[in-house]
Amino acid sequence: MHSIHLRHPWQCESVGDVIVWSRKFNWPAELDASEAVQLVVEKLPALARVTLNDSELGTASSVRFDVTSLLASHNSVTISLAGDDSIPTERFPYEVRLDIVAA
Repeated sequence: MHSIHLRHPWQCESVGDVIVWSRKFNWPAELDASEAVQLVVEKLPALARVTLNDSELGTASSVRFDVTSLLASHNSVTISLAGDDSIPTERFPYEVRLDIVAA
């Protein structure tokens, strides 16, 4: 297994009372048919929604998502949550990575 950390640059915008963090990334290099890709999000608040390429993956109750079938050449992951004063908007507050594992 190896991991690709999705660090900066994350974009942040407020849409009404929802804060939306988004980041683009490309197809993982050297991925072959014997491997699967899992999107892992750590420290996610309870009401957060995670999407990849406009497909909703789930909420904080599940923080590891098999996204192999959803990957494209160019990808966009978003994390949306109801806004309040405790959610930072200047610095991305979560740990996000792609784990490449044996299928």
